Amino acid sequence: KVWQESAISCHNRLRGFSMWPQTYLWLQVGDREPTKVKVTETRVVVNNTTTAEPTNVVQLGPTKQSGLYVVCFDGSILELIQVQPATRKAFPARDFQNGYPGETIRWIKPPDENELNE
Repeated sequence: KVWQESAISCHNRLRGFSMWPQTYLWLQVGDREPTKVKVTETRVVVNNTTTAEPTNVVQLGPTKQSGLYVVCFDGSILELIQVQPATRKAFPARDFQNGYPGETIRWIKPPDENELNE
C-alpha cells in the first residue's frame, strides 16, 4: 500500500516508474471531485529539526521555490516539484495550489480502492 510508505520509498518509486507505467496521485480540492494528477518530479525534504505529523493535507513548502509538501505515514516529507493534471501540460506543483487559493488540498486513496476496501 503506497500510502503507507516513506518519502524516500515514494521518491524512488517515482524515479523507477517515470517512463512506464508512470506515477499518479489523487488530489481532492475542497469538496470538488477528486483529480488524478501525474507526478513527474519529486524530492525528499531532509530536515533534521522538525518532525511532521502524518496527514493527508498537501501544503505549500516554506519558501517561494518550494513545491507542495506531502507528509508520509512516518513523518518524512515528499516534495512534489512538478505535476500534470489530465489534459494539461506539466507545470510546477506550486502552481496547482495557487490555482485554488484558500482551499485545502488533500491526497486520497484512488476511488476504486476505496470501494474495494469497504
